[in-house]
Amino acid sequence: LERDQDAQNLLEIYLLGADCKVTKVISLDEATTHLSSQQTDLLLVGLRGDQSDKGIPGKLQNSGYTGPLIAIGTREDRANYRDILNLGYTDLIVKPFKRTELLRELGAFLKLGKR
Repeated sequence: LERDQDAQNLLEIYLLGADCKVTKVISLDEATTHLSSQQTDLLLVGLRGDQSDKGIPGKLQNSGYTGPLIAIGTREDRANYRDILNLGYTDLIVKPFKRTELLRELGAFLKLGKR
């Protein structure tokens, strides 16, 4: 999503309409700093396909985050779906995706979180 400004804007509008505060961070350090001072209901993480993906869930949990952690990855990541879940991610959304598919998936997680 970091290279798709239209998708970012659509996602932000959707989440704001669902009464969610939207904060964009680029790095894990920014995310953990944000988590230490803000309530966060949902995190989207773009997988990089390297070893850094493995440490992200643990570092976020150590920062106090307990909500859904959605990985956004490639078709190649889909083959490792079970491994991704075992690392601590809640689910995987595979790129390329239709924007309606992304919004439907996020809507389901938001409904679960508000119960």
